[in-house]
Amino acid sequence: MTRSDPPLPAAAEHPSAFHRVILLYSAAVSRSFKSRRVSRLLLLWLFATAVICTVLHPAPVRWWVGRSIERAAAHRGLTAAYGPVRGTIFDVITIDDLRLRDPANADGTDLFLARVEFSPSLSIPFLQRRDSLLESVVLDGVRGRYAFRPPAPAAPGAEPTTAAAPDPAAAAQPPPFAQWLPARFVIQRVDLTLLRGNLSFRVARLRVFGEPGVAGFCAALETDFTAGTYSVTLPAWHGVATWQRPKLVLREIALGNGVNLASAALDLSRLPLGQLESEVTLAALGGTLRGQVSADFSGPRNFFDVAGSLQSVAVEPVARLLGGGGPFAGSFDRGQFSFRGDPGDPLAASSSLRVEAREFQWKERRFESLVAGATLVNRRLQVQQFELRQNKNLLRLSGESALPQATEPPVVSGFIGQAMAFLQTGFTCNVDARLEDLKALGQLVDPGFADLNGRMSVNGLVNGRAEGLDGYLNIEGSMLQFRRMPVDSLKATAVLKGEEVQITDLQATSGKSDYFTGKGTWQPLGSGRYNAELKAQIADLGRYATAYVGALVPGPLAGTLRLEWSGDGTRRTHSGAFKGAVEKFSAKRANARGTFARPTDLQVEGTYSPTSLSLRQLVLREGKRDALKADGSVPWIQDRRAWREGRFLDPDRPISLRMEGNDAPLDLAAFFFSALKQTDGRATGRIEITGSRKSPLVAGSLKLKGGAVEWSTDAPGLAKIEGDFAFDAASVRVAGGSGEVMGAPFQFSGAVSWESDLAPTSVDLALMTKEVAWLDDQTMNADAAIDCRVTGPVNALGVTGTVTLVEGSRMWRRLVAVDSAQPGDSLSLRAGMLLPTAVFGPAGWMGDRKIDLHLVAAKPLKIEAEGFSGEFEPDVRFGGTGRDPQVVSGEVRIRKTAFTIEGATSERWDVDAAVFTFDAGPAFESEPAVALLASRKSGKLKQTLRLTGSAAGASGVDDTPVSVRLR
Repeated sequence: MTRSDPPLPAAAEHPSAFHRVILLYSAAVSRSFKSRRVSRLLLLWLFATAVICTVLHPAPVRWWVGRSIERAAAHRGLTAAYGPVRGTIFDVITIDDLRLRDPANADGTDLFLARVEFSPSLSIPFLQRRDSLLESVVLDGVRGRYAFRPPAPAAPGAEPTTAAAPDPAAAAQPPPFAQWLPARFVIQRVDLTLLRGNLSFRVARLRVFGEPGVAGFCAALETDFTAGTYSVTLPAWHGVATWQRPKLVLREIALGNGVNLASAALDLSRLPLGQLESEVTLAALGGTLRGQVSADFSGPRNFFDVAGSLQSVAVEPVARLLGGGGPFAGSFDRGQFSFRGDPGDPLAASSSLRVEAREFQWKERRFESLVAGATLVNRRLQVQQFELRQNKNLLRLSGESALPQATEPPVVSGFIGQAMAFLQTGFTCNVDARLEDLKALGQLVDPGFADLNGRMSVNGLVNGRAEGLDGYLNIEGSMLQFRRMPVDSLKATAVLKGEEVQITDLQATSGKSDYFTGKGTWQPLGSGRYNAELKAQIADLGRYATAYVGALVPGPLAGTLRLEWSGDGTRRTHSGAFKGAVEKFSAKRANARGTFARPTDLQVEGTYSPTSLSLRQLVLREGKRDALKADGSVPWIQDRRAWREGRFLDPDRPISLRMEGNDAPLDLAAFFFSALKQTDGRATGRIEITGSRKSPLVAGSLKLKGGAVEWSTDAPGLAKIEGDFAFDAASVRVAGGSGEVMGAPFQFSGAVSWESDLAPTSVDLALMTKEVAWLDDQTMNADAAIDCRVTGPVNALGVTGTVTLVEGSRMWRRLVAVDSAQPGDSLSLRAGMLLPTAVFGPAGWMGDRKIDLHLVAAKPLKIEAEGFSGEFEPDVRFGGTGRDPQVVSGEVRIRKTAFTIEGATSERWDVDAAVFTFDAGPAFESEPAVALLASRKSGKLKQTLRLTGSAAGASGVDDTPVSVRLR
């Protein structure tokens, strides 16, 4: 059997019944579809309600905000912690106590925000224009630091990338972040430090308010910007802030040191991409600076692109800003500058500068105009133009140089070290100078060159490299003068080869007959090695005194010179040979009275090395007679400072010097020995010096006539010294000689021995003089004959002998006798009155030398004073030292004396006997004991007066109270 369709009902066979069935079925289906549509709409309505409630409910909003903060912090390698989050998308959302930290770096980001508020644009009424997703933002209580992490390192083998300026096409289209910039904002109580690489920006107490169309407020207590080793600190500032989204414009801000920020427009639209655009106008330094600054922090290095101009910038505030001391004047009229690179490594950046200045003045330095232009690319400095015009001078320089790497300090410091560093990298310099007024140029270079005069031209090319220098310089000058040294014409060619400077042709003339010719080589770097030849003829050495006084000899020379010299050496050691002749030679030291003024002829020939000066011959000729001849070698010191201090000879190395004099003049000695003011006299004889300067040995004999010497100290000078001196190793003996000291003639004999530096260490001399002014002041006047002996070492000499007063008058001041003694009256007689204070006492030139002197009188010395006349005879022995003389013993006897007692009768008393006895004690303080007997006749009555006791308390007897004192 097969399956068959079920039979139709009977009613279906009739058409009307069939249609009724169809209609009933269709109605049932239609009712089923309507119920399903309603269910789906209900489900959609319920789902939308749930979503809207979830979005609008505060709890999901807070959860979504917190998760967004955590994801944003994690994207930057930070952790985020925060307090309560309040609000909805239709209200202000507030976040308290937000803290961002870098867990991998303790010195990295550690930022705290006390409060963050933001209002989404949904919070404003519907149907209003919304060009910003945020209506407002408030950041309050920001403190800490934020360190930007550098991008991840490139994969191994990848090409290194460097930061570049933003693409102009991309910059023309605002990034999506621009929509997130708020319509208005408030930032306050900010103490923040931003760090990225070698850049650091710190701001303290920052406040900024921004609202469209409203002039807001901005201020900060401190602001620091550091790039590498360069740092700028600004004092407290405030100004006006205008918010023109996406630009923040800051205006009218005084930054200190005369710098005012007229305006700074900061484009913040690309800040999340690490890019910042700004336009800055500064009213600074008396002028205006404008610039466009683009900063890109998206690469591994910080990149800045700066281009700007300056106009009418005054020199004075620029100098003050750089710490210079004035006064200054002048201005930089115009200029352009640019910079592309990392501010922390400016030498590796690309930069350019062109500036024009006029009427520049710094103290005594001034010039009319300066035009300079230079660029720095790939650590190579190119100077396209440097043109300086000053008075009649024009200096042009151009060239280029690679900058030295500063990885380690140079071996040689200072200018030499810097020059060597530039040589290692290489440089090229073109020089073209037309200098018609060297005096003005000297004042510009340094006030020490103020006495530079004349004209000069220099042109050439100098190349520097690690191997040294290469190039040439042609120098021509006329009417030159420096430190009063005249040069009428100068020509020289300097050829630079490696480390050497070769002077191939030096010709200089002065006056009618003076000339210099020479050639040589010099290594300016390193040891400064040189070798040279020079020939010269000079009519008057005095014209060139400033070239050698102090450096070679202590004073100016005079005479006509012919010289041939050749030498070599370094900065510290010198060797060479010389041959010269001077006609009408004389010399003078500035601080000496003596002048070697007798015109003589001098011929000298010899050699020198770092350790000795060898004289083949030295002849001093007067007329046709050789007054002095010398040869040998001396161990000189090649040190200019030692020469200026008067030290010429090494104290330890050997001397071998022979001298023969035939009435040789001695006045030249004061020229070389600074301890002498003046020397004079003539010497005949022959001596030979060996040993060393410290322990010299002298052999030979010498006859001295008319000798004189004056020391720089207060010791008395000697004059008219004559005698025969015999030298024997370390001593000199004289059988008999004569001279004068302080105008008094004396005779001497004995010996002087020395141990070092020709300074006498042991003296044994007998000195005699017949008449010398022993006392000469208002109190007393006396001449004396001295017979004494000076013995012992120089620093402890002893003087013994006898001083005999041969003549005298006015020995005391006015002698006054009064009728009655008063308490405290005394006879103020002092033994010190018998010693000259110019020689003895604290200020006397005898000093601490020991003395043993016996003071006597050849005959009674007269006393003449008002109311008193007579004679006295001293017999006093002094000891101690010249500075502190002591009375050993002695007395002064008065005889043939009369005095008048001033009173009603003014009667005369005749002294029968009087003795003043001195006990041991200080010479200038001792008081003698008095024993005096005087008498007078009054009619038939004879009265007698006796005084006994000390001068301070003499007592009277015989009914006549009398006290005698000196005034």
